[in-house]
Amino acid sequence: FFQAEDGIRDAQESRGLGDVYKRQLQWRESVTQIIYLFFCIFICSHIAACLWYYSAKLYNFGPDTWITAAQLNDANYFELYATSLYWAIITISTVGFGDISAQNEFCLLYTSDAADDLLLLD
Repeated sequence: FFQAEDGIRDAQESRGLGDVYKRQLQWRESVTQIIYLFFCIFICSHIAACLWYYSAKLYNFGPDTWITAAQLNDANYFELYATSLYWAIITISTVGFGDISAQNEFCLLYTSDAADDLLLLD
């Protein structure tokens, strides 16, 4: 009688290959979700960076843009994109360092709207 109960209990608490497979499947799903999260964060950062770059382009990279304030007038496209992406990631992940900031009306509107949108995500 006691052996039968132990057999039932062992069947319910099985640590066989099925449980190992389930744990591996859960781990794979978790990794997939983390990769998806980073992908979504990168896409959002990329879009924010492109719009930040465009905000300076609207003013023809003049003296009242963030590019001039950051002394990047002679920078190539990669440096400008990297700086824009840096600004976007820092703005999305924290309150920003303040080393790159808005210099004209459009940038101010864009940054305040971006902050409002981020607050809606919380």
